[in-house]
Amino acid sequence: MAREFSEATTNPEQNEKAKVVLHIFRHSKGEPKGEGIVDAQRQLKPEGRELAARQSMAQGGTYALAFGSPRIRAQQTAAIMMQPELGQEKDHAALLKKLNQGLEYGSRVGEDERLDFDDNFSTPYGKIWKSHFDKTYLTYVVNGSDADAVQLGDKDAITYSRMASNVASLVLKYTSVSKQWDKMTIDEPEKYSSATLERFMGSHGGVPESFLAKVIELTKGKSERDNFVAAVGECFRETEGIDVEIMSDEQNPTITIRYTKEENGNKVYEFNETVPLELIKKIYDSGKPKSDEVT
Repeated sequence: MAREFSEATTNPEQNEKAKVVLHIFRHSKGEPKGEGIVDAQRQLKPEGRELAARQSMAQGGTYALAFGSPRIRAQQTAAIMMQPELGQEKDHAALLKKLNQGLEYGSRVGEDERLDFDDNFSTPYGKIWKSHFDKTYLTYVVNGSDADAVQLGDKDAITYSRMASNVASLVLKYTSVSKQWDKMTIDEPEKYSSATLERFMGSHGGVPESFLAKVIELTKGKSERDNFVAAVGECFRETEGIDVEIMSDEQNPTITIRYTKEENGNKVYEFNETVPLELIKKIYDSGKPKSDEVT
């Protein structure tokens, strides 16, 4: 369930096409795991904050909010990717204080379970899932997790289709938002200085990858999906992710999904395609999202 937050506008030029851009990425480098440390409370290491600030995709002057999974490191990454100067704050409380300065209530960073992963490793399925936390992780997620969950009767654990569906539900939510945003910028252009509404979404390895893998599978086939998995490796690197750009019209929105993988300055994989809304709905239907709530 998404936590309530406050929205403050800064927004669009009359000659600029209104659009919604979702940045969905893996969190930055977190504190190490340790005995007695609750995973959800792990914060970013100093180098993790620095990396998120360097990798920030913020365009400036846009109508932006950050979201993360219930785990603090994902929320911190999203907030810093949105506002790089927050990388100077040494802990989450200080970051929130600076981020929300001037707000009477709520927060500029929200929490959404659809960006999370499942760390219940005590179940039969969970034990198999955990055993692949190495170079075979993404390969297992894409090729084996759905079948294992069905075979073991696990209807709740995270799988390839369920993670892809969770992200698809977010895209569907903002497809609806894009229609409202487009209308606002047309009806009251004097209120807006930028036509871009941005959302920064901190997630975990396997979540954005599953969505993109499913998109590639349904548009280009399983062979190309496997090429993507091979290019990525175990999972996305810290702060690596995808962009989803949504432009509304009266009938069908334009949904463009972008991802580029580079190694040593060389482009090893790229996906830059416009996909139909029906494809996103199909991905959504393929799994069981944790939450359908639009907030």
